[in-house]
Amino acid sequence: AYLYYGLGHQDREVQNAIALAADLGGIERIWLDCEADANNEAAGMTPNGRINATHFAAASVIGMGVQPGIYTYGPYWKSQMANTTEFSSFPLWHAQYGVGGSPIGPVTNVNYGGWSMLAAHQYTSIVNVCGRGRDHNYWYLEDELSAEDKARLDRLERFFSYRVTEAEREARLKELDSPLITFDVT
Repeated sequence: AYLYYGLGHQDREVQNAIALAADLGGIERIWLDCEADANNEAAGMTPNGRINATHFAAASVIGMGVQPGIYTYGPYWKSQMANTTEFSSFPLWHAQYGVGGSPIGPVTNVNYGGWSMLAAHQYTSIVNVCGRGRDHNYWYLEDELSAEDKARLDRLERFFSYRVTEAEREARLKELDSPLITFDVT
């Protein structure tokens, strides 16, 4: 839910997100997007005003039985939210891109707003999907996965991280006794 601080839109955005979560069912988190600029908030908005509006939005989400999370980026939070730690109990979805929005490697730790660990890192907004630039993220929410999904993720991680050693390759080739079958160990 994008928070248009002081314009009244944030209430509508939060209520729309809550209604959608209820309609779809199974939605366990609504992310509160805290990154408004001067074009998307009331004139004269202060950090205290933004903090109060974020509290109101979080209370609305919690009141509907859904957990809030915070989407923001460090420079914004530090300057426009006075680096408040009042929301550090909520998971953080951190935005940080490379130069010109280019992708960067995963960021897993930050030092602002009382957060150190991340739930997610949005690392670019320029990946072309169907002719449009799209956001891409690294997700670190394994603690919220079901046991079945954790097991599936563990199997995938083992599969993609497995490397065939030269000894295993040679043993397999002898076992197969076929010059037509080879393994690439690179």
